[in-house]
Amino acid sequence: FQRKAGTSLADRLKQPDDSCASPLFKDADFRAFVAQLLLPPMERLADAVHYCLEGWGTDNTGLITCLVHLSEQQRSMLLEVYASRHSRDLVQFVKSDTSGDFEFGLVTCLRPPCEVYSEAFRRTTGLTTNKRNLINWMCIAKDRMDQVRQAFAAQNSGQQLVDMVKGSDDFRDTLSKVATRVCTESAEQVGAAAVGCGLPPAPSQAEAIFRFNTTVNDLCRMRQASSDTVAIPERQQQELACAFMFWGSKSGVAPNLDRVAVGEMLRGLRMDADASALPEVFRKCDSDGDGEWDWNDFVRFMAAKVNDPAFYNQKPLGELI
Repeated sequence: FQRKAGTSLADRLKQPDDSCASPLFKDADFRAFVAQLLLPPMERLADAVHYCLEGWGTDNTGLITCLVHLSEQQRSMLLEVYASRHSRDLVQFVKSDTSGDFEFGLVTCLRPPCEVYSEAFRRTTGLTTNKRNLINWMCIAKDRMDQVRQAFAAQNSGQQLVDMVKGSDDFRDTLSKVATRVCTESAEQVGAAAVGCGLPPAPSQAEAIFRFNTTVNDLCRMRQASSDTVAIPERQQQELACAFMFWGSKSGVAPNLDRVAVGEMLRGLRMDADASALPEVFRKCDSDGDGEWDWNDFVRFMAAKVNDPAFYNQKPLGELI
């Protein structure tokens, strides 16, 4: 558009156009809507959150919709992009515009998970200890306990987590052992946390390919049985993540995939046609144009593949390790 019109489409949409044949483009709200669609996804999200907060009143439903689904990586990106676009701290804006448990819930959706786990430990203890909640939080945080201990000490003037939970009975002894657990995070595990994957990463390329192929075959059979486009269910997304995390861990922009990592992944998964057309394939799914595929870009790529007749009608992928 810029080559043909000599101006950016976003700037063009800001101006009313009485000569346009469609009355839709004469409407300022419609032009603003289309302009938002042209933004990178994280900038759109930052603007949506801002519109929920600014002015009189707060769009509570809008805030919940925008914030509750974010992965750890997306939380960090949103805070950064929001500060850049709107010149203020999003967490402080939420605190000033909401209150009570709702405020606490929204702020929790924006904070690093290990800080949230740390605060949860503190809230479950005191004059009385909620043992059930303490067990639940310990189990949730056990694989990142090193980071949780650091966050707890920072939040509590240097107090150690183990000092809070230790005691003389078997229950306290078990909690102490979990609280002092040494965690060795692989790049794959870090990637899993960043993309919000709830399944353990594949231990090898062969296992990643096996889980990927099995899931893709299931999705292709699902598409063959449907008369309409299918969305990839959450469980299958989690299984497909094994491939994303395996090659993402070897990428220069881990846990995301740069162009080299995408090429290696496509060749490893025997998707040679896509590998041979790598520049175009990569560009189509690089939604925000930052030179890398994030988790959403990968899911978008796979959704297009499993709904492509040339793909879902082909011979099933191998399911032997």
